[in-house]
Amino acid sequence: MRSILKRSMAGLSRLVGHKPRNAAGVSTLTGLPPVATATRSKSSTRTKDADRKPHKICFIDIDHTISNAFWRDNQLGNWDEYHKLSVDDEPIPETVALLASLNSDRWLTIGLTARPEKWRAITINWCIKHQVFLDELIMRPNDNYQGAADFKKQEVINRLSGLQKTPTVILFDDRDDVVSAIKESGVRCALFQVNIGGVGG
Repeated sequence: MRSILKRSMAGLSRLVGHKPRNAAGVSTLTGLPPVATATRSKSSTRTKDADRKPHKICFIDIDHTISNAFWRDNQLGNWDEYHKLSVDDEPIPETVALLASLNSDRWLTIGLTARPEKWRAITINWCIKHQVFLDELIMRPNDNYQGAADFKKQEVINRLSGLQKTPTVILFDDRDDVVSAIKESGVRCALFQVNIGGVGG
């Protein structure tokens, strides 16, 4: 698991031109609040992001990518229990360090998860606890029953469609179908598949 993520981080280092910092860098970040404090409305979130004029955007999955969710995969299909148990996930240190590096380099970091919206509070509280810094958190509406791949592909397309300039975009996910869907969509994006084997969304 870790070797896959380390190879992804090495590739990312070449892309952004520096080496990722260690996890201790998370607590020293300034100016980029964790998603846990982002209680503003969706409209005000867009305004803030527009003001920043992001030219470097990272979309990153939660389950099996930021959080070590493998231990609860025996609950797959029993989705309420599966997501409820996520409060006890441990973070994946390499990913937290990666996010710290991206944030310090002024990337716009967007959590992109197929977890239903009703689990937002649990997800945000987990981010607070483990000092996971994200600028935005995109979750699947409770009445949306798309598969993770279709949902994430459409969200990436929607998020990029209103930008005047084409940004540098990277995406981290553990699922084959998500990575393939983004690739086939034609979005210009550096894709990193990490912790291969997760299926939780």
